[in-house]
Amino acid sequence: MDDINGRLLKNAITATPDGGLEERIDRFLDLRIPLLEKLVAYRRSAAAMEPLPQSVHARRRAVRLQLRNEVAIMFAPELRAAGKGRGKLLLNAIAVTTESECWDNLRRNYGTSAANSRSTIRLMLTRMLGLSNRI
Repeated sequence: MDDINGRLLKNAITATPDGGLEERIDRFLDLRIPLLEKLVAYRRSAAAMEPLPQSVHARRRAVRLQLRNEVAIMFAPELRAAGKGRGKLLLNAIAVTTESECWDNLRRNYGTSAANSRSTIRLMLTRMLGLSNRI
């Protein structure tokens, strides 16, 4: 858990990187997928301990907000271009798509490999962000 805490305490995405959208999607997934692989075990453990203490709920919420903030930073140009209302919807959609629950659902419930799960999430991101002809 220490390496996860270290990663979470130091936001891995602090500025929108240079490059086109496809490059940023791939860079984002390069950073997010290893974290999701690690977070799934902790998420499952927490779910097994329901009801959780308030401190655990607060920590989980803080992690979600931090990861959502990374989405906002990485895809800031696209979120701004979408406009205030639609941009917030798009931010929420991307954040949910790139959370550990989605990853766990693909890996465990649908039995997809890490590579296929990544491709599935990449497809969802490209569609949400307007690259409808790309996979």
